Amino acid sequence: MTHLARCLPTETTIEAVVTAEDALVLIRADDFQIVITEHRLPRMAGLDLLRFLRGYAPDTLRVLTTNFNQASFLRQAQAAAEPHLVLTKTGEPEKWCVELGALLAQRHLLSVSDAASAPTASRVEKRTTH
Repeated sequence: MTHLARCLPTETTIEAVVTAEDALVLIRADDFQIVITEHRLPRMAGLDLLRFLRGYAPDTLRVLTTNFNQASFLRQAQAAAEPHLVLTKTGEPEKWCVELGALLAQRHLLSVSDAASAPTASRVEKRTTH
């Protein structure tokens, strides 16, 4: 989790939780600009969390991290929750910050120069300050 946190701007406030249920409590209580979740969570899958988020807060960026790199799973994830970004752990973690930085820059949450110089990554649920 701490690796992915280094991909975000320094003024970012991070809320890390263990379960999707805990994330739902936070999401219902506050306005998040980005939620990053692992697919495999206790009791409720991260994909289900992102599916809820898509309907509840459609402007929140949705990022899924997963060990699954199979095309069929990635298509299912895209159709079910429409994540803005899927980071596969079987891929190249050094590219995660670049991909996340590009997504944040696209939403004007991070400058392009900051995105290019960001470190490396892992996983967590995050919120940026307003």
